[in-house]
Amino acid sequence: MTSAKKYSQQRLDCSFTILCCLAEQFLKTPSLALAEDIDVKKDAAFWEIVQSGLVQQDPLTRKRAVYLLKKALEFIQEDGGTYTVCGDDGSLVFYWEPKRKFELVALWQDYILLIEAFDERQV
Repeated sequence: MTSAKKYSQQRLDCSFTILCCLAEQFLKTPSLALAEDIDVKKDAAFWEIVQSGLVQQDPLTRKRAVYLLKKALEFIQEDGGTYTVCGDDGSLVFYWEPKRKFELVALWQDYILLIEAFDERQV
């Protein structure tokens, strides 16, 4: 492994550690007037970070990404708002519609269950 790859893996591990430690604080829906501007759940970068963590080879990083996904979904359900998050290229990164809550909850639960089952099988 090259030092650049090792360094970026270390940075990724550190980033996920910090994000998980602060998840309760930064995933809560802000109650400020400018909530739209600072709600990290509506930021494509957050969802891209979670997605990148879900496909990492390191099982601890994947587990942390799953934790962030679960916490984000928990706060999104409490919020009750609509989330349509697109990346810089216009592609859909995350979608949530309160009217489809039961369908989307079931979908996400199945997805998380699959990820966790695959991780258990690899151990």
